[in-house]
Amino acid sequence: MSDRDENISLPSHSDRQKVTGSNLNILDLQWELLVSEGGYWDAEKVVQIIRVESVQSLDKLREECEIIGLWWQDRHLYPIWQFTDAGQILPGLPQVLKHLNHTYSDWEKLFCLLSPNPRLDEQKMPLDELRSGNLDAVILATTR
Repeated sequence: MSDRDENISLPSHSDRQKVTGSNLNILDLQWELLVSEGGYWDAEKVVQIIRVESVQSLDKLREECEIIGLWWQDRHLYPIWQFTDAGQILPGLPQVLKHLNHTYSDWEKLFCLLSPNPRLDEQKMPLDELRSGNLDAVILATTR
């Protein structure tokens, strides 16, 4: 379904133990978040899809909290769900990311957006509310 790079994968359990020194499942959680809701694209694919000039232009969008780019295996990967079929950034996402900027890391932002939130009706994910255009509800629900 996604155009994600099949050469990128979750490191083996033994490699994860070497990195973490334990059986921590943080890499498992990060991987699950990365591949959920449609998967991810690499920077070159995003540049094509949203029609920005270069990877450097994309980096600027990420640095300005317009989009989420997650560091994985020596490069940034971009969750597909943050882009519309028309190649635009999901409406409201930049406002939410800027709201979360000083409180959350990029991985925590992803977790926050993709996790059921008790402050939302039916404990929906903030991403679902954002897709429905309920920006104010998402901002309120993600305020600590």
